[in-house]
Amino acid sequence: MAKVSREVAQDEFNRWAQYMDFETEHSDPDLRSAFEKNRSLMIKGICSGKVLVSEKGNEVTLVTEGEDILFREPTGATLSAMNKVMNRQNSEIAGLYAAMAEVTHTSPKVFAEMNLKDCKYANAVGSLMLGE
Repeated sequence: MAKVSREVAQDEFNRWAQYMDFETEHSDPDLRSAFEKNRSLMIKGICSGKVLVSEKGNEVTLVTEGEDILFREPTGATLSAMNKVMNRQNSEIAGLYAAMAEVTHTSPKVFAEMNLKDCKYANAVGSLMLGE
């Protein structure tokens, strides 16, 4: 895996955040804390080569121990998939996995069976994409 400097990783994250039109300033301390946690994990992943941001900034690839996973830009279908599962199962993690499955064109099972090392990066990407 290619390693990049923290400065380059921060630039990559900022480019992705700008393309995705993320809220990067949060007045709510809980939202700010969650965002910073996911942002830090993403930057760590970019530094290590575990997380790759596309040139355009619209896609993120997670390099896993299995098959690499491409996260595409979320759509209304992403929110619908998450809502449907959360209403049926009353589970935030199941809703997140449903949304991530929709943007990666995979199955929620991919994330449920993913090793924890890869899963923490997947959850950070998914949470940031969904504005959580």
